[in-house]
Amino acid sequence: MVNIAHAHRDMANLETAMHGYRSARELCGNLGDRYHEALALLGIAELHRRTSEYDAAREHAQRALGIFVDLGGEEADVGRKLLASLGTEATS
Repeated sequence: MVNIAHAHRDMANLETAMHGYRSARELCGNLGDRYHEALALLGIAELHRRTSEYDAAREHAQRALGIFVDLGGEEADVGRKLLASLGTEATS
């Protein structure tokens, strides 16, 4: 589900991508699949970043980062980079 949402995002179909990420986040959260839930959260954060909704992007990226840190996932670096970019974009 997350990969399909990525494809929609990359084709600039942001509304469908957001729906996909939110559905994946909910399903994975219900199943206890924290890794894929965090990937969906990062996807949501990226969509918010693209639409200049920096506070929402920061919130979702922080939640994803927390999960990746708990899991020891290498994707934590992706979350950190996204958060760092949000710090600069919010001021520009």
